[in-house]
Amino acid sequence: MTSALGDVTATNNSFVMPAADVTVSATFEPNSYVLTYMDGEEVLASETYEFGAAVTPIEDPVKEGYAFMGWEPEVPATMPDSDVTVYAQWQAIVVENFTIAVNVSDETPWGTVTGGGTFAYGAADTLVATPFENYVFAGWSDNSIDNPRVITVTQDSTITAYFIPEEIVIPVNDSLAGTVDVIVPEHATLDSLVTITAVPEPHYHFVSWSDGNTENPRTVTVREALVLTAIFAIDQHTITVLSNDENMGTVSVGGTYDYGTEISISADAREGYRFVMWNDSNTDNPRTIVVEQDITFIAYFEVADGIHEVDENNINIYSYDNQIFVVNAGGLSVEIFDMSGRLIVSESRITTSERNYTIYAPGIYLVKVGESVVKKVTVLTK
Repeated sequence: MTSALGDVTATNNSFVMPAADVTVSATFEPNSYVLTYMDGEEVLASETYEFGAAVTPIEDPVKEGYAFMGWEPEVPATMPDSDVTVYAQWQAIVVENFTIAVNVSDETPWGTVTGGGTFAYGAADTLVATPFENYVFAGWSDNSIDNPRVITVTQDSTITAYFIPEEIVIPVNDSLAGTVDVIVPEHATLDSLVTITAVPEPHYHFVSWSDGNTENPRTVTVREALVLTAIFAIDQHTITVLSNDENMGTVSVGGTYDYGTEISISADAREGYRFVMWNDSNTDNPRTIVVEQDITFIAYFEVADGIHEVDENNINIYSYDNQIFVVNAGGLSVEIFDMSGRLIVSESRITTSERNYTIYAPGIYLVKVGESVVKKVTVLTK
């Protein structure tokens, strides 16, 4: 308090009035209140705030086996005009166990695995896949290729390990018939693409894969390649057996045979005729051949004395080995035709009584002497 005479001191809110006017000034301060944090009956913390001051909550408490859910009532943002007590709210944590099953695929049983079992939520489990000798790990069923790998358990799971051979070998139906080339990328998994090519041995051919597909080469997954077989077959050839004249003789029936098969062919002359040779000059009858290609055999027949014919003018025409002889035809022309009608010899006038002509291909030929004499002869090569 002040007056014109100076400060006035008040005691117990009382003072002696001086002989002057007095000015009285009141001074106020905010009240303080207590914020108490409780966990049941336990005091976790106690803090004092002035009325209206901003409140900073304490760090959330921790209790094993429980999750903190907040305070009840809520911690005020600013301190009210009274003491406040808040209580921690908890929710028991239910611990749930999960099963991790780890196994090896029945498709690819070429290794072992470790890991798996029963675990609490959030636990870690280490999986390890170990291939057998000459095999490699090819990934897990969830497409991971990490090995070893650590997983975080969040649910029941089954995880399968796959293995593949270091070298993929595709079997064949006949080991003598062919092989299969396989091109595999590095670090292959069951779903990696590989190129397979069936390679037949000589005199064999590729037929198909065991799933019916005939592409060669072919692109498939490793999983598909592991169950395929290549199918080969031996080459087959058609043997045709003909008679040059069925009125003169017949032949055994030909057919289709595997490469390397031995078969017998024969020529049977009718009455009044005889077998001369086959179109390759072979005279064996019956004859054994080894099937190596498509081929036609023609049996040549002639009248029983057809190799030495004499006409009424005493012109003698005959063959010996690869020669055709014309005798007693001096002064006449000579023409020789093969069975296709091709003229292979033409001489306008022979000047000797005997003339011979060399023929380079075995077969049956027509010999025309002069304008009226035509004879058929068979030529054999030496």
